[in-house]
Amino acid sequence: MPSHESLSGNRVFHVKHPLRPKRFLIWSALLLTPLLLIACQIADAPDGWGAVTEDPAVEGRIVFPTGGEEVVAIDAASGIVAWQFPKDGNDLRMPGLDDDLETSAFYADPIWSSFSGEWLVGEYSDGILWAVRGDGRSARAIYSTGARIVATPALDGQLAYIPTNDDRVIAVDIERPQEVVWEWNGGTGLAILGSPVLLDTAGGKLLIFASLDGWVTALRVAGPEPGEPAWRKEIGAGLASAVTAGDGLAYFGAFDRTFYAVRPADGETVWTASGANWFWGSPLVAEGAVYVSDVRGNVYAWDARSGQPRWPAPYQSGEDRMRSRPVLVDVQGIRVLAVVARDGSIHQINADTGQAAFPFEIRVDGDVLSDPSIVGGRLLVGNEGGQLWSAVLGVNAAPQKIYEAD
Repeated sequence: MPSHESLSGNRVFHVKHPLRPKRFLIWSALLLTPLLLIACQIADAPDGWGAVTEDPAVEGRIVFPTGGEEVVAIDAASGIVAWQFPKDGNDLRMPGLDDDLETSAFYADPIWSSFSGEWLVGEYSDGILWAVRGDGRSARAIYSTGARIVATPALDGQLAYIPTNDDRVIAVDIERPQEVVWEWNGGTGLAILGSPVLLDTAGGKLLIFASLDGWVTALRVAGPEPGEPAWRKEIGAGLASAVTAGDGLAYFGAFDRTFYAVRPADGETVWTASGANWFWGSPLVAEGAVYVSDVRGNVYAWDARSGQPRWPAPYQSGEDRMRSRPVLVDVQGIRVLAVVARDGSIHQINADTGQAAFPFEIRVDGDVLSDPSIVGGRLLVGNEGGQLWSAVLGVNAAPQKIYEAD
């Protein structure tokens, strides 16, 4: 049963769920080891997972988490840096902590808060959610999780929901730094790597997320008991992708080579589909279809409501590992699904047929794990070396490097 405590006048919920020890140990031995190997890849070497985000307040400006020690705002056309967080030589301090803080990596996507006019950025090593003023002139620490942040938090007005790499979700009010509104603890200590989604359902607003422990969880975020699970679904295999919503359903892939579509209100499975390997990348739901890649480099298209294949066969990239989320864009009158493989190759797929849209392949330098973005008609993607690349789709021309971290 959950215990309720008081913190600065706010209710804090610590929700524990007992594990079945014998079953959990067997499952861990069979399935968890390869998942932890993936999680350990991010332990010491920043990989650049965060996606480029457009600045809604300044036309043509993008915000880019380099995967290294900084987040930068850049003019997308010129590559000129407008601001950088943290700035060189800045001492970062947090109330209640005596030592200076040193940022080490930013995996989460930047989130724009229209409520406060700030960018929320989750720092990996110290697990701090920072708020950076829109012009980059100042920053403040919202909350230190005491863990690490990989997944992008969800934002709802002035409430931020922070997933951690030790199986917790912490709700904080960005206008009341260092205070917890509520906290949920799954009890396994395993990472939440995929970003959550906030959805309004018949049973109220829910925060739905998946974690490496093999559970999908929907937490209530409103009503008399925020932070309590509305439902939990055991998949029996690790989950690292974001949960994505569309067409009335929630979607995610698992390391059991199965892709799931569930009802958000109760977690009941509506349809499943099989892949050739693990699903690590996050799905794209667009125009009545769901698109996703597996780590073997196959790309799939299914009808979002029924799960029926949209293509005669999956697109095969040729053993290129894929983690990034696809993007859908019109190129020369063709609906093109663009997906970036780990080796930096940009695959342009005809979204209607599942075949290559153009008889050439373009490639950015370096390994890529981040999701691409379409800005100003160009595809922007960062690599593991902290470089930001710009590519014109449908043209047989090499992408251009527009930024490189020091």
